[in-house]
Amino acid sequence: MILKYLLFVLTFLISIIDINSKIWYVVQGSSIPDPKSASTLAQDGDTVDIAYNSNPYLAYETKWPQNNLLIRGSGAGRPMLKAETFSVTQKAIFVTQGNNITIENIGFSNCTLPDKNGAGIRVEGVNLTVRHCLFLENEMGILAGDKANSEILVEYCEFAFSGYGDGYSHNIYINHVEKFVFQYNYSHDCKIGHLVKSRAFNNYILYNRLDSPQNGTPSREIDLPNGGVAVIIGNIIRQTPSGENSNLIGYGLEGLSNPQPHDICINNNTIINEKSNGSFVQLQSGTNMLKLSNNIFAGGGNLLVGSAAVLDTFSNFRTLKIDHAGFIDPQNLDFHLSDTSWAVNHGMIPGFYGNFNLLATYEYVEPINSQDRKFVDKIDIGAFESDISTKLSEQIPDNGITLNKNCIRNDENNYSKLLITNVLGENISFKTLSPGELFCFDAFVPGIYILSVYYSKNKVRTLKILINH
Repeated sequence: MILKYLLFVLTFLISIIDINSKIWYVVQGSSIPDPKSASTLAQDGDTVDIAYNSNPYLAYETKWPQNNLLIRGSGAGRPMLKAETFSVTQKAIFVTQGNNITIENIGFSNCTLPDKNGAGIRVEGVNLTVRHCLFLENEMGILAGDKANSEILVEYCEFAFSGYGDGYSHNIYINHVEKFVFQYNYSHDCKIGHLVKSRAFNNYILYNRLDSPQNGTPSREIDLPNGGVAVIIGNIIRQTPSGENSNLIGYGLEGLSNPQPHDICINNNTIINEKSNGSFVQLQSGTNMLKLSNNIFAGGGNLLVGSAAVLDTFSNFRTLKIDHAGFIDPQNLDFHLSDTSWAVNHGMIPGFYGNFNLLATYEYVEPINSQDRKFVDKIDIGAFESDISTKLSEQIPDNGITLNKNCIRNDENNYSKLLITNVLGENISFKTLSPGELFCFDAFVPGIYILSVYYSKNKVRTLKILINH
């Protein structure tokens, strides 16, 4: 009886909150013509509904001190809030001062300030959720201050062309908060800033596209300068030749000042470096653990710079040539796997980090969406699961090259070339085989290696070999 009474009271209180909450409609030309007008009327728990108009709203800086607000765009499209001059904003288009605010389906553009930190959203309260929003040509897309007990969720959003150009402004910049989740987003073409920068104690960067297809000049694609816990799963991360910094993922490089542990897990990502130099992952000395599993690392540079006390790597596919990764159409940015890619069916179950399952269960879908990852046979390496239901043969086709235990023989009438790397992408051996020549791996340390064979008609085959004397 007591439990039933308590449930009745709780339901009654919730109904009172629902009755007392209001929806404020923002419509150009009405009595509430812009969000700033609505911010003076709204109370805790209210909804602010901003109607779409083909003409952007003039974006005056709007402070939201209320708690538990829902601020959303509605109508035939996404309403845009455009900051025209320095004078209309002091910090940002929206400044969220209250707690537990949700913002959905709104565009924020053109916020620039004398201090070069003009943001679409400036986060000063505790806990924020942002969904289906566009951040275009601001100096900062989202800028969050230090709130050690705060959690920030950003999903299904686009961040584009942010940055003043001095390297201190970014598409999104999260300072010291408890937890930051960034998922199903498209962040691209920043101006000498990072595509994602976070000092959060716990970071979950999941199923995003981080890229610069329009000749942007970003610094790192992911920058986590103070360490902490970082889980990076299912992303397409591409560095173009125009990038300012040759490192794609930086961890702890401004000092491991976040609360321990300093652990980073990078799983089932497709990571592409179109530069000939640089590094895919760079760690600060003192990092506790780095786990690399089921990733494609395609392109130039070093796989890893720096070291961790515990290095756990398995089922990664490293190729120095992007065209050798077996992508369907990399020139047109389609990084799904073809049926000849060695990455198909060669992944492994990654396990857990604490209570968090590292298995990639979703995929990023263009434009700015997600879908369930469908597993066929074994797990594929990289951000995408193919629909290939038959396991690939690990024998080199056309009978031109023969593998026999720890030896390889060139059975062709032409010369063949062998490139052998370890799982970190470091070159171990480069060998030219004359017709009929046999090359054995007896001098190699037992372990797993990646073998790329260049043979007749400019064909190449990449496969994993196990040396076990």
